[in-house]
Formats: sequence, structure tokens, C-alpha cells
Amino acid sequence: MIRLAWRLAWRDLRGSKRGLLIVLLCLGVGVASVAGIGSLRAALQQGISQSGRTILGGDLALSTGLGPLPSAVSAWFRAHGARVTETVDTRSILVAPSGHRLLAAVRAVGPGWPMLGHVATSPPGRFGGLAPGPGHRPGLLLAPTGAATLGLHPGDVVTLGGVKLVYRGTIRSTPDSIGDSQLFGVKAFVALQSLAGTPLIQPGGLVSFGLQVLLPPGRDPHRVAAAFEREFPGNAWRLRDAARAARGVTRFVDQAAMFMTLLGLAGLLVGGIGVANGVDAWLAARARTIATLRCLGASARLISLINVIQLLILGVPGIVIGLAVGAGAPVLVLPLLRGALPVPHHIGLYPAPLLLSAGFGLLVGLVFALPPLQRAATISGGALFRSASVALQVPRSWRAIAIQLIAVLVLAALAVLSVPRPLLALGFSGGAIATLLLLRLVAFLLIRLLSVLPAPRNAAIALGLRRLTGPASTLPLMLLSAGAGLTVMVAVAEIRSNLLAEFTHALPASAPGFYFIDIQPHDLPKFEAALKSTGAAHHLAFMPSLRARIMAVDGVGVAQFRPPEQSAWPLRSDIGFTYAAAPPPGTHITAGQWWGQPYHGPPLVSFDARIARQWGLRVGDTIAVNVLGRDFVLRIANLRRIDWQSLQINFLMIGAPDPFAGAPHTMVATVEVDPGRKGAVLAAVTDALPGVTGIDVSQILRGLAGLIGEIATAISAVGLVALLAGGLVLVSAIAAGREARIAEAVVLKTLGAAASQIRGAWLTEFAVAGGAAGLMAASIGTLAAALVVRLVFHIAFHVAIGVMLITLGFSIASMTALGFAATARVLRRPPAARLRLETGG
Repeated sequence: MIRLAWRLAWRDLRGSKRGLLIVLLCLGVGVASVAGIGSLRAALQQGISQSGRTILGGDLALSTGLGPLPSAVSAWFRAHGARVTETVDTRSILVAPSGHRLLAAVRAVGPGWPMLGHVATSPPGRFGGLAPGPGHRPGLLLAPTGAATLGLHPGDVVTLGGVKLVYRGTIRSTPDSIGDSQLFGVKAFVALQSLAGTPLIQPGGLVSFGLQVLLPPGRDPHRVAAAFEREFPGNAWRLRDAARAARGVTRFVDQAAMFMTLLGLAGLLVGGIGVANGVDAWLAARARTIATLRCLGASARLISLINVIQLLILGVPGIVIGLAVGAGAPVLVLPLLRGALPVPHHIGLYPAPLLLSAGFGLLVGLVFALPPLQRAATISGGALFRSASVALQVPRSWRAIAIQLIAVLVLAALAVLSVPRPLLALGFSGGAIATLLLLRLVAFLLIRLLSVLPAPRNAAIALGLRRLTGPASTLPLMLLSAGAGLTVMVAVAEIRSNLLAEFTHALPASAPGFYFIDIQPHDLPKFEAALKSTGAAHHLAFMPSLRARIMAVDGVGVAQFRPPEQSAWPLRSDIGFTYAAAPPPGTHITAGQWWGQPYHGPPLVSFDARIARQWGLRVGDTIAVNVLGRDFVLRIANLRRIDWQSLQINFLMIGAPDPFAGAPHTMVATVEVDPGRKGAVLAAVTDALPGVTGIDVSQILRGLAGLIGEIATAISAVGLVALLAGGLVLVSAIAAGREARIAEAVVLKTLGAAASQIRGAWLTEFAVAGGAAGLMAASIGTLAAALVVRLVFHIAFHVAIGVMLITLGFSIASMTALGFAATARVLRRPPAARLRLETGG
């Protein structure tokens, strides 16, 4: 039977494959998006793996913000045959000879850095001139953007935190530059010895001390790390190996890939509706052929086998084309990301994401093509002697239902396995199913509503509405076809709008103009005097600032504690810590009470209520921290709601003054500045206190807005796949009803209806369906966007009314335009030829 089915399928396909081209395109577009995103993710993971040691600067790296690492640490590694080098990272204001100022992210490097890779400068070879020598000042290298902004030329003398340095040239690339951001200052390099004893490196300042370790060949980094932990137990330092060299980049790649994979899957599911429509249209055109085969003795099983073979002949090439496009995505995209992300040395094929994408394509094709194939198998031989057509509704066999259900479950399982957050994938799968069901439910309710409304006086409009409510109503198909693709686009547009608004319009009216950090407590009077001298600074607020490392959460060590990913950031590195006798202004306590004044007793802490909820903490639980090398167990006295968007001074933890008031620390301050006077305020403060660093809040937000804009553009690009799939689906939906419209037009013309009346009726039908699809897409897409914005990005959601109105207008206009194009072709068909075909004449 298979050989006969293959021969008949191939022979029949040579003359009737137009409808299946939609199947090919829908599967190809969806599979290409999923395969491309998966291949890009695999390539970047390969690049991170290959560049791990180079990014890290060795086999192991230690870092801490609590204070310089003891000399015994480097001595221990040297005793084990390793090479070591030190780095210090800080921020300061760079002052050009012209007086212009710029925030610089400073990396001070010790002798021997880098131990892996090399540094490229312009002019070449300037990296060796950083260290001070007899008769010349220490040097500085700067990122090209910073040098251009300040108008520097090699040989210019600049001031960094009160230290005079000679600008040597620009940094073109460094081994650890992957993932560098200029949000908090342009990159600057100096020699470590040039900052020794300066205000830039002081206890309690916002400074990170690092040590890179290069082991002898053959030494296992994991065993050395374990031995180090035994030698220095209970330390608060962050120890990393090459596998964890770029954890931030890895998290960004995984999260971006997860979100875009789900968008690609949404596009593929939308394309699945196009598969169903395309198969329906193709089978409708072949109804007489199927009836003829049944008259010649073909069984329903043979008919089904022929149809499946034909579907595979064109469906599989669509998947293959999508895989080919997806496999080529790394070659096209990754060269554009070189320098920003770790690109592998050799870009190749990545079989795992391609196989996963092929599985998605096959399963989506099976789930959506099975119902129309089953309906086609019910065409009988007797249909040859009347208008042969595919039945709209047929009893579903338990076997078909079981196959489809299994395919849906496997599809959901693959979605869960393909992303790092299974619950999000499950939510996506449930949301996709709920969306399709909701669109069908709305179509049913709308049909009921239209059927009870009084008929309009206009005959064309009345006929169009009657078509929507009759037994052959196209409304469910139209609503599902147009609504699914538009829903994805609305969700993407709303997410993009909220992300951009968060960082372009989120600056509150009372937001500070500057954050000033690294203020020594004894310099506060001088700092306030400098601000007052400008006459442009108002509402000064300041708090002590220390660095702390969380060591355990309610008795569970950080290594064993597993909080939700979105709330794990306080555990990854040192965080800011402060103390206060009274609640800071605007404090909103949600549980517990503030300590009395004065307080003397066991260490207490006020903790962020949202993080506490996600960590399962309550008042009375404990947080173990290390502050400046000393361990403390803090009992939670109260929980407070922190409004991070206010941009005022906020700390995750505020301790009671006892025992921290006497510890070395700096002060952090915020101040509001009159419009146009920021330059004067920054100059006054940094001239009086060169070690103080001013951070312009609006400049940081503009940088964040640019970064978010790039991410939003990438999201929109993936969302366009869903729009393209939606367009194909809509075309396929119109094509699916083409044969029925031809038959209807013939009857209406025979009864005397004018072409303009028929067109008016059909355009009414398309306009109403487009309006319903637009309204539903705007509503469901907005709900989906709200869930993503709140649960994934953790920001407030605001409805974009403009997006909803544009969606509604676009849906009506596009549906009507496509309907006009389709009806024009149908109405050009002469009724006589169709009547002769129906009567066998």
C-alpha cells in the first residue's frame, strides 16, 4: 500500500501543490527563527567556554570589595608554583587640561598583567608606558569614546582623583573586555603603583580588589581551589574558575535566548495555524480528486496515507529550509557582536538546537495538519456527483485525538527543556493554548451576538453579517488566523514600550541630579561648603557606606542556598551596606519595628521586604555577613518596602549603629541640581575633594535607555517573525475559503446579484472579522505583556493605548485589503464555467 500511495501522491502532487506552499513557508519561517536563536546561543556559549581563561585572566581569580587581599594569599599561590598579578577596580572623575570632566571606570593593573592574551593600544605599544619611571609621570590609557569626548592627545596631563597622569593613548582591546559597559564610566587603565596611597584606594570605598592566578601546566584548578579553601576557611572572597569567568554575560545570553526562543516558538505556533489553513485550502481544491479515488476503490486509509505523503514532501523541505537559514544565523550575526560578546574562534554547525527546531517544526505540523487530514478522509465517492467538498465537522476518532494530544504534550515538554526557566516555558505553553481557546470562544459568542441583532437595511451589509453567523461562518477561522499573530505583535510592542519608558521617562521629578561616593566622613563639612558655593545644589542627603558580603541566609550557607534567579543578585558579590539610628525619610515598614534610640545589643538589620519574601525570610530570621573582614550574624528586626525607582539612597540592608558606627567607611550622598548647572556643581566638588566621585543620574539613565533600546530592537526583530507568520496565516485563511466563495458567487450572480453587492457583503465580513481580531489581539497581547513585564523584568506595567489603537486599525485595514484582493480574483471567475463543472456539462 505504501508504494501505491507514494506513486499516487507524487503523480497527483505534480499538478496540485499551490496550497501546500503556504505550509512550506509557515513552517520555514517559524523553524528558522527557533533554529537561528538556538544556534546563536550555542555559538556564544562555545565562545564563553573557549575564552574563559582569557576573560578571567588566569586559571583562578579572587575578588573582594571588603579590603585588600592579605599578602599571605598571593604567597600561598606562589608557593604552589603559580604566577599571580593584582588588579584594583574603582571609579573616579577624570579631568582634562581643558577642565572638562568625565566619569571613568578605572582598572589599576599590577606587574605581569595580563598573564593571558594581549592589550592592543593606539598608538601601538603604549601599554608598557603606564608604570612611573625615573623622570616621568605614570601614564593612563583611555577608551576611544572617552578620549574623543575630552579632546585628549597623547602627552596631555590629566588628573584622576587628584593624581597627575600622562595620557598615553587609547585602549583598543583587552583580554577581559567582553561584556564591559560604559554605563558607569569609560574604561581607563593605570599602573597599580601609581594609585598607592591616593584617595582612590581607601577603606570603605567603592573599590574591588582582585588577584589573578595562572597555574603551572597540568595542575587542576578545582583541586587547587579546594586546597585554598581549606587553607583559608570561612573567607569572604569571591573565588572563580574559568567556567565562571563571565557569569554576567552567560546569564544575559541565557535570559535573552530564553525570551527570544519563546517568541520564536510563538511565531512557529502562529505558523501552525497557517499550516492548518494551507492544508484545508489544498484539500478543498483536491476534493473532487479524492472523491474520484474513492469511486475507484481507494480506502480512507489509502487517502490519508496519500495526503500525509504529499504533506511531508512539501512540509519537510520547509523545515529543512528553516534549518538552513537558522544554521547560517551565527555566521551573519556574530561578526557584528565581536568585542561585545565572546565569539567562538571558528563558527560551525550546532546540531542540538537544529534537531530541537526540527522537532518543533514536525510536531507543530502534525498538531495542526491532523484535523483537516482527518476531515478529508471522510469524503465519499458519492461526492463526485455533487459539489465535492471537505466536511467542516466530522467525528474525531480516539486514535487521532490521542496522537494529537501526545504531540501537544511532547511539544510542551520540548519547550520546557529548551529554556533555563521551566516554569516560564510551562506558562508560555499554557498561555498559548489558552489564547487559542479564548479566540475560539470569542468567535462563538460573537456569532451568537450577531445572530440576534436586527438585520441592517443595506442588503450587502446584511449578507455579510449573515455569512458570519451561518453554518459555514468564516469568523472562527479569521479570528484565529489574524488574532494569533497580532496577539504576539501586541505583546512584543507593549513589552518594548514599557522597557523604553522605564528608562526614558522613569526619572521622578524629585530625583537627585548626582550621586557622590567615596566621601570621607571628616570631609563632609568641606563637601557641603563646595555644594553651597555653587548656589545650585539642593536637598542634600547622605548615609554611611560600607561593603558587605552575605555569607549565610538563616543559617544556610550561600553555596547551598538556592533563591529564585531574579533575586539572587545580592549573593553574587559584595553589596552596599549602611547603618542608621532612625528610619531614613520615606521608609515604609511592612513587618516588625525599628530599633529604639539609643540601641545597644545584638546586631540588628532592616531588610528589603521583596527580597525577604522571595528568600522565605521573616522578622527574627538571621543574615550572616562579613563587613571589612569581620563576621556578624544580623537578626532581622523589620522588613521595609524599597522604592528603587525613586533613585534616592537605598540599601538592601540597614544595620543598627552598634557595632558598625566605628568601622572605617565612606559616605554616599545625593543632591538635586538646578537645570544647566551640573557641570559647575561637579567641578566645585571635585576641585575641593579630588577623591570624591560624582555620578550623573540622568546620564546613567540615558545610557540604560540606549542599551534597553538595543535589546528592544532585537525583541522587535524576533517579533516580526510572528507578524510575518501571521500574514501568511491570514493569506492561508482566505485561500482556505476560496472554493466556497467561488461557489457562492456563482449562485448569487445567477440570482441576479451585482458584483459590487457581493464585494460589499464580503468586505463587511472581512472588516467585522478584522475588528474582532484586533480587539482580541490588543486585549490578550496586553495581558501577556503585563505578565512578562511584571514577572520577568520586575517593573511596573503601563498600558500603551497607542499600540492598541494601531493594532485595531491595522487589523481592520489589512483584513479588508487582503479580502478585497481575494474577492477581486473570485469575482472575475465567469459563473458559466463553474456551473458546467458542477453539472458535469
